[in-house]
Amino acid sequence: MTRRATGRMAFFPWLYCVLLLTASACSGVGSPARPEDLTATSLNQYEVELTWTCTDEETYWYNWDYDAPAVSYFVYRDGDRVASVNDPWHTDLNLVPDTLYCYRVTSFWDEGITDWIFLQESRRSAEACAWTYPLNTVTGAVTLDSSGLPGVLVELIHDIGMGGVLGSTFTDAEGGYIFTGLENSRYVLDPSMPGFTFSPPQRTVILFNASASQQDFTAYPEP
Repeated sequence: MTRRATGRMAFFPWLYCVLLLTASACSGVGSPARPEDLTATSLNQYEVELTWTCTDEETYWYNWDYDAPAVSYFVYRDGDRVASVNDPWHTDLNLVPDTLYCYRVTSFWDEGITDWIFLQESRRSAEACAWTYPLNTVTGAVTLDSSGLPGVLVELIHDIGMGGVLGSTFTDAEGGYIFTGLENSRYVLDPSMPGFTFSPPQRTVILFNASASQQDFTAYPEP
């Protein structure tokens, strides 16, 4: 089905055709520009940030009877379309920690010209991939007279909001302890054992895309 040019363009059908055939600079006649320079950056265990470049000035059809259409973008993750956005960036949320995700992006013309041409989508961009960060780990040891002290209770307390004990463990035969699967946040480590005091009494650890080691304590017998 064809649409007849109206207004000024009706007097210059040959000019209409020439402009129509030469307007799309990036990916051929009738298609918006293919996004370029796609980058994927892991922000934490659950989010990947995407940025790319593509200018709508290069892609719209020159039709004097319509405003230049806005360019929007489809985001594909591992081959599946997961988002439609209006700006050349996107943050992909609710991902799985320690997982590789690969992305491509296309551009398409948004509302404004869909009444006179079918939706046109560009070729997909080059692929960009990113690993989400793994969940964090906290390790440390409790010593007495420079030797590991087994059987010390170490509690992990969430130090943001309402707080509360998230977990606990006992030091092993060498006095070591470990907490795994921790999200980015601030925590307090609190050791206890009847008949002993500890230096420091507690430790605060802030986790952000990295594990924490050497969260150590020294035990002293109570007088």
